[in-house]
Amino acid sequence: MAYLKTLEDQSRAPVLSKAKRVLEALVVTSAYTSIAAGVLCYVAALLQGIPFRLSSFALVFCYVLAMHVLNRFTERNLDRFRDDPVRARFYEKNKRFMQALGVGSALAAVAVGFYMGVLPFLLVLAASILGILYSVKIVPKRVTKYVGFRRLKDIAASKNFFVASAWAVVSVFPLFFLTENAGLGQTLLTFFFLFLVTGIRSVVVDLTDMNADRLVGRETIPLVFGEKKTKQALLYGCAALGVLLIAVAGVGIFPPFAWILGLVVLAETIFFHYRGFSFDRVSVVRRDFLVDTHFLAAGLVALEWTLFV
Repeated sequence: MAYLKTLEDQSRAPVLSKAKRVLEALVVTSAYTSIAAGVLCYVAALLQGIPFRLSSFALVFCYVLAMHVLNRFTERNLDRFRDDPVRARFYEKNKRFMQALGVGSALAAVAVGFYMGVLPFLLVLAASILGILYSVKIVPKRVTKYVGFRRLKDIAASKNFFVASAWAVVSVFPLFFLTENAGLGQTLLTFFFLFLVTGIRSVVVDLTDMNADRLVGRETIPLVFGEKKTKQALLYGCAALGVLLIAVAGVGIFPPFAWILGLVVLAETIFFHYRGFSFDRVSVVRRDFLVDTHFLAAGLVALEWTLFV
């Protein structure tokens, strides 16, 4: 059905269809998500009140790309249960290229960290090792009956926590280590902001993957707490995030840009309250595009603030 829909789009609007295929390739390869992560790093630098460096964007881009691509090979069975077969078909067709892209991106992230300094290098190296070990059976089989898991990904709701932590750590602390007189309190609050944002993204994605996760036995937050409670928690989390940004900006810890960002988050919270956190009517690729575009929009707001204020 997905293939026939592609043929229909090509016959009706060939130019638009080619543009959609390019965008689809960016999403399927996780390049779009990695760009969004790099843009979020720019937002974090603005909230920290420290100079942004292109090397930091490159570090976050390469790290997120590597982790998404490499861990995708451990979830190929999950992709087969999703309604949209585009990503699974792409990885099967371009297996060697994607493996090379994942390994190359990981090495590039470590190299950029080395270029930035000792502390960023050690940070991204540790984060990369942890990200790779996430899907590896590190607990001996005879010990599994006592701890209840063999891999970190087997821990209930661990994916949401590890993804949010890794994104936030790599996006916030390398710039903090390289900036003299950077405020620790401001940096920790920025880390908490990014942790919430990326955690919310992870849970929203898992909401649409509940059936596939249930079939392969992966326990995510929506499966542990249920769809209704998860959506309520997401609304409360978004509202708390918007209020936090405005409050911290009000006491002068965050720059005034946080006021605008907080108002945008609250407006989106109201939107999702009436629409619901649901992407059931769109493909997996389009869902990822819509979710990650929120980060690009935040980066656009940050850029406009930087240029015109």
